[in-house]
Amino acid sequence: MRARLVLVAATLAVASLLAAPPASAAHPVLCTGFADCAERGFRTHGYAEAMNTSWWRQTSGHNCTNYVAHRLISTNGMSTTKPWSTFGNAETWGVANAHLTDDRPALGAVAWWDGTSGGPAGSSGHLGYVEKIVSDDEIWVSESNFGGTFHWRKVTRGGTSWPTGFIHFADLPENADQPTAPQGRSVDTGLELTWQPPATGPVTGYAVEWSPSAGGPTRRTEVDEPAALLADLGLGVRHDVAVTVLGVDGAPLPSGFEVSVTGVDFTDVSVFHVFAPEIMWLRSTGITTGYADGGFRPTQPVLREQMAAFLFRRAAVADFVPPETSPFTDVSTTDPFYREITWLAGQGITTGYDEPDGTVTFRPSEPVLREQMAAFLHRVHLGTDPAAPSAAPFADVPVDHVFAGEIAWLEGAGITTGYLEPDDTRTFRGSQPVLREQMAAFLFRFRTF
Repeated sequence: MRARLVLVAATLAVASLLAAPPASAAHPVLCTGFADCAERGFRTHGYAEAMNTSWWRQTSGHNCTNYVAHRLISTNGMSTTKPWSTFGNAETWGVANAHLTDDRPALGAVAWWDGTSGGPAGSSGHLGYVEKIVSDDEIWVSESNFGGTFHWRKVTRGGTSWPTGFIHFADLPENADQPTAPQGRSVDTGLELTWQPPATGPVTGYAVEWSPSAGGPTRRTEVDEPAALLADLGLGVRHDVAVTVLGVDGAPLPSGFEVSVTGVDFTDVSVFHVFAPEIMWLRSTGITTGYADGGFRPTQPVLREQMAAFLFRRAAVADFVPPETSPFTDVSTTDPFYREITWLAGQGITTGYDEPDGTVTFRPSEPVLREQMAAFLHRVHLGTDPAAPSAAPFADVPVDHVFAGEIAWLEGAGITTGYLEPDDTRTFRGSQPVLREQMAAFLFRFRTF
């Protein structure tokens, strides 16, 4: 059994959950298609991009042999050269590699069905990649069916569903010693779960699964680092959370515990919203309070006065005393965001606008443009204006753009990826307003700076 750490979250809730995927009794499907699997937290391991390449001289596209060859190369570290010379369908793999084939499932092994075994296989046989060993009688595999699509599938022993055998080309490493139980678990925003990795063992990543303690569908995600965002949580329902250390076999870790978490929701942000985790994080940290009607208004632009408030709250400046005289003619000392705006000016994060009549304005009710957002975040982090980049960071941002340096920094820091256009170029769209949902994502990615 794979080493597991069981965590119990005491004050968490589900706003909504995904419906279970279609299943058959013998080998139920856990997810179907790249998008569905990604949404449910089952990794597709880059096959959406890699499927158009022939691996080990297999037919490209949705094809079980091509997918398994891709995984053995990309995950298990095997050569791009096929290790045997004969050709044939999936049914021949176990025969051609009989010396590597037995009835013992292993992480990273190839689940092989010959042409007569039934189950998910047809007359030409079938292959799957062993992703998880639940018990001696249950495994999970990922697969790409010829002429079909991508799946994760649960396979149980009995009848015709169990593989004919398992081919051990280059199984992932196992550790007979129980790894050190992860320490320092915390849920510090109502969404972000963190833990310390085991001290020993060939850890290749972590699988996080969570479900309501009283019963309900299980959600799953796999991560490379010891942290995960649990995006469908609110108030009032206990959750069981399990962290599986991938690449490590051993006894279960006796590390159950409870944590108290403040869940947060907005009436207009579904748990399936593309930026739901980031928006919930923004709310739980106090950077945004939303609107009196309970909404966040994710598709509205961020106003300049709101940007000042976001950055001020992020900085957690408790002792700032605003000046008695406003530095901007359009911001009075009674303005609801006067303290935040004057702090922004005092830090040099904004200089405002020089008007033709010689006054300086802030224009608090104007939307923040994406290029201005890049400048704000760069000044918060580094405090100076950057040099122009040597190469254009985006197709629509030339090196002589007034904010080219800031935008290049934003891209290099991983805070933005821009937009992928139909001609395969990437643009930043700097003159467009920043939407509130986008700002939540930018600030979340900026949280470690």
